[in-house]
Amino acid sequence: VQKHQYDAASFISTEFPRVKDSLVGYPSRYAYTVRHGLNRTCISGLAKFDLFERKLVAEIDFGPDEKTVGLVGEPQFVPRSTARDDDEDDGYILTTTMRPDGSTWLCIYDAKTFAKEPVACVRARQRFPFGLHGTWRNLADL
Repeated sequence: VQKHQYDAASFISTEFPRVKDSLVGYPSRYAYTVRHGLNRTCISGLAKFDLFERKLVAEIDFGPDEKTVGLVGEPQFVPRSTARDDDEDDGYILTTTMRPDGSTWLCIYDAKTFAKEPVACVRARQRFPFGLHGTWRNLADL
């Protein structure tokens, strides 16, 4: 295990790091995390790190407080079905958001561009428990 300081990331706090599941235990270039805001203790967005270059690549900021989006869950990387093995960030980041009105949403972001606007957000029929941890599996993997 090695510990490294990421200069651009030294101003943010992150947790729940995830990499592409097929690369767990192997060198992986990209990691996706939730991030805490500067003035709050709750999770306020997502961050993408380049582990080879040791730098923060991009952030998605959901706003200054829980009133805008709510609470954000752990990110999950889902590879695009047509992704090549050497194109590590070709896929989607899925995360849940628990809104102030009590609703739960599944939001999907492009992992490669890490654009602030989601590809899609879908409201769940019922509330997900906050702090839900999980993993993505294709039906063929089961």
